[in-house]
Amino acid sequence: MLARTLTELSIQTSYILSDKYNERLARYIEHDWVIRKQMYDYLRTKDELKHELLKRADNEPDKMATIEQVEKEYKRVMDKYHYKLNNGWSDKNIFGMAEETGRSREYKTVYKLQCILCHTNVRSTDEYVKETNDGLVINIGPNQESIEQALVASFDFFRCLLEEGITQFKWPLESKLENLYHRFGDQVK
Repeated sequence: MLARTLTELSIQTSYILSDKYNERLARYIEHDWVIRKQMYDYLRTKDELKHELLKRADNEPDKMATIEQVEKEYKRVMDKYHYKLNNGWSDKNIFGMAEETGRSREYKTVYKLQCILCHTNVRSTDEYVKETNDGLVINIGPNQESIEQALVASFDFFRCLLEEGITQFKWPLESKLENLYHRFGDQVK
């Protein structure tokens, strides 16, 4: 799950940072008002949660946005960005972001594999139920399965972030990264 999340985060980071006008970053940050509104809308349907929210707002008014403020900001950002409520912050899905940033290979391999392992489907069943010479083995506890794939995905995440840092902030790390890539390649052969 962590490898999937890191891959998704690296794709989103590449997508946000590839916008030289920072509109994607603003869109990402402003989406918080949509999330807040969705949470408030849910809380309004549950009396016990609504009571706790109002009590907290009374006790810590400087730490909480008012419901009116959330409603106002929600309308503002929806008018500006036209978020699709089931799509998240971006006007593109993860695959669209990956394609635009040249990361579709990572999406189609690392990300898809990790999604398969995180969500129940016929492919993931192969990882949890195996037939061996000793019979059927149901593998539901912590184990070493998929550790290597998760480490590769995690390395790719940090590689992506460092390369974005080199590009965006002119960090002088190219030679150190090249050495690291070779060492990493030797390890995963």
